[in-house]
Amino acid sequence: MGLRINTNIAAQYSVFNLNNTNNKLSLSLNRLSTGLRITKAADDAAGMTIADGLKFQSMNLGQAINNGNNAVKLIQIADMALQKSIDIVQTISQKAAQAANATEDPSSREALQAEINKLIEEVNNIANTTSYKDTKLLDGTFTNKIVHIGAYMNQTLSIGAQRTAADSIGWVAQTTSSNHDTYTTSIQDASNSSTEYLQFNTNTNFVELKGGDLTINGIDVANYAAGIDADHQLSAKTMAAAINKVQSETGGVEADATTTVTGSAEITAGTITAGTFKINGVDIGQVNVTAGDADGALVNKINQYSDQTGVVASTDSSGRLVLTAEDGRNIAITADSTAQGILHLSDTETTIHGTTSTIATAMTFYLNGTQISLSANETAASAVTDINNTLASAGIDTTKLYAELYTSGSGHYVKLVANDGRDLNIYVASGQAAASHLDFLGLSSATANHNTRYIANSSNHGTITLTSMDNIEISGDKAAVGGLKTSVVSPNNNLESVDVTSQSGAELAIKIAQSALKDLDSIRSNLGAIQNQIQATVENISVTQININGAESTIRDVNFAQESSNFSKLQILAQSGTYALAQSNAVQQNVLRLLQ
Repeated sequence: MGLRINTNIAAQYSVFNLNNTNNKLSLSLNRLSTGLRITKAADDAAGMTIADGLKFQSMNLGQAINNGNNAVKLIQIADMALQKSIDIVQTISQKAAQAANATEDPSSREALQAEINKLIEEVNNIANTTSYKDTKLLDGTFTNKIVHIGAYMNQTLSIGAQRTAADSIGWVAQTTSSNHDTYTTSIQDASNSSTEYLQFNTNTNFVELKGGDLTINGIDVANYAAGIDADHQLSAKTMAAAINKVQSETGGVEADATTTVTGSAEITAGTITAGTFKINGVDIGQVNVTAGDADGALVNKINQYSDQTGVVASTDSSGRLVLTAEDGRNIAITADSTAQGILHLSDTETTIHGTTSTIATAMTFYLNGTQISLSANETAASAVTDINNTLASAGIDTTKLYAELYTSGSGHYVKLVANDGRDLNIYVASGQAAASHLDFLGLSSATANHNTRYIANSSNHGTITLTSMDNIEISGDKAAVGGLKTSVVSPNNNLESVDVTSQSGAELAIKIAQSALKDLDSIRSNLGAIQNQIQATVENISVTQININGAESTIRDVNFAQESSNFSKLQILAQSGTYALAQSNAVQQNVLRLLQ
């Protein structure tokens, strides 16, 4: 190595290395003083990009956690308000049940209605005032609201609650059938008949409705009518029982039947003698009647037999007689002209009589399920005896379903009678359905040589009230047999319309309250499910945020153990570099010795 004065390469190397060490020492001091490994892009360009992305995600997750917790608080406010509304609805139901009881008079029901009105006002008040800051929660405007609960775009949950005011909850559909007081149907099943709808049931020996004649919400009710009533009657009671039997299948459609008969005028004073006035085949006996039944003797007398007749008597404000069967059974009234004049009620026992006095050939037919056989050349008088004996042998009460001799002019004919509200139900097979046979029974409108199915009832029939929380769809070719109209009935009552001033209104109010409770519980459970979802999401993103923060720290933060070790090394290098520079500068002085 040559000795030079102008250029000191060793000193230049020392300066370069010392500067490099000082730069690194400055960077190390910066890291140790800030706690960050990356303070500018030059420190780690790729790492900075990754760390900034993680910080973006972490900060947004933090806000999402706050959003979720705020949403939970909002839901809790709505939940407590809904609980209060539920408590009120249950109180309304309790008041309605009280009003439905027979012990409550009109004034009591009015007082209960006043209480219910105040409770309904409070339900409305809760719906209209429950809020979070300026946001109303239960007035119907808080729907399809968004909770942003993630770090990125469209990471959201939908939240909302339906209106809970009284005019928006407790919807119940209700329809009441019309009375079908009298029907007489005689059908023959010719090979291609398009009019036949009654069928003969070989298991019960009754003429009955067939499948498809009445359906509720797509469920064939007619198939369930048989067997509900021991006598297979097409009464409001039977049809309501059949509908209730399939309540779960129809979506909760509930049927209630009732039968009411009201006199056409005020009760007239007079005497009803024994045997001249019967209700559903039960003789009411002798009773002295005052005008309008002022002394209550008539009503009391009738009600002595309520257990047998199924009918309760009362009078209305006009002094008219009112007969009610609360289970919807038919009410048949047997009354002579005197009794009809006093009660202003019509005789409604069901009868049919023949038009010929003798039967040429033997025949067999079914009367209300009982097989009856008549001999050739039998007279009407003999046939009456045979029919009654056969019915009695079959355990039939022949004071209510029987045959008697009907006289018209010089002719005597068979007359079939049902005086207890039941149908006259007759089936004659085609092999027995000669014209003379049909005329003998009074089925002259039928066509010979075909299966003849006959059903008639002249008694007072009840009405069926259908109630449901959802639509009621009534269909079927013969829905009118139950007095129902083919239609779709939408919910038409709500909590706002509750009226317990009548017994029937109170019963409906109970159903409305049940529906309102279902609505409120549905809203509340939906909010509860959303709250659980939000809380689960908050827990998940809290863990995610911790992991994201950890990942960012690994990239951005300094490792103090490592950096302090590095700093110590750089300090030593700086000291040694300074010494090296001093020595490299001293080397130049060696040239002077050569010049001495």
